[in-house]
Amino acid sequence: GMLVRDVESAAKPNIEGVLFDFDGTLADTLGSITDAVNLTMEHFGFPLKTEAQVRLAIGNGARLLARRIAPPDQADDETLVERIYEHYCASYEKTFIGCRHPYDGIPELLFALKDKGIKLGVVSNKPDYMTQELCRSLFGSGFFDFVRGQTELPLKPDPAVLLAGADAFGIDPSRCAMVGDGETDVKAAGRAGMLPIGVCWGYREKQQLISAGEVITVDTVEELARVLGVKL
Repeated sequence: GMLVRDVESAAKPNIEGVLFDFDGTLADTLGSITDAVNLTMEHFGFPLKTEAQVRLAIGNGARLLARRIAPPDQADDETLVERIYEHYCASYEKTFIGCRHPYDGIPELLFALKDKGIKLGVVSNKPDYMTQELCRSLFGSGFFDFVRGQTELPLKPDPAVLLAGADAFGIDPSRCAMVGDGETDVKAAGRAGMLPIGVCWGYREKQQLISAGEVITVDTVEELARVLGVKL
């Protein structure tokens, strides 16, 4: 798609609601995910993974993660992948809360958006109760107007969860932005008719975000604030 280059003119659609991806967008969860992956690797006697390797495996939910961390010659063994998935999920239940801090500048950005009366939400492909718990522990109870992790709705890049967010806000999707660090976020935003904003401090390279569709990319939280029309 066309790349939106002029950040200032791109900010013109009056955004009334903003949905954020969680991992790699609001907070760095890579350490806690890598810890869970390596508990699983240890359990199966597979070689341990580095954060750099795990970074490439995340973004599409735990089932795909399990396939991606399986030994390449065994990635087609459905029974093994299922066992890896189950062990990883149980391990991540122990490690996920190790994510203690949002990225620098994120709380200030969220407060500035709130002050402007903009509705805030989180849509993540991680299990719903973990998403809820992390939003509570990092930002406080009831901070967001909408929080949804993986439920019965299909995962991003399907737009269903984004549209559920807009619906909860009571705001037309065209007046909402979707902010994330992955291709799934860019694609879901496009399909939902929302302003797609890709952050470059997460787990994907800028080029990967750009190749996923029309997107405004931002390198810093300050730049993100400018696109969303608030000052930090």
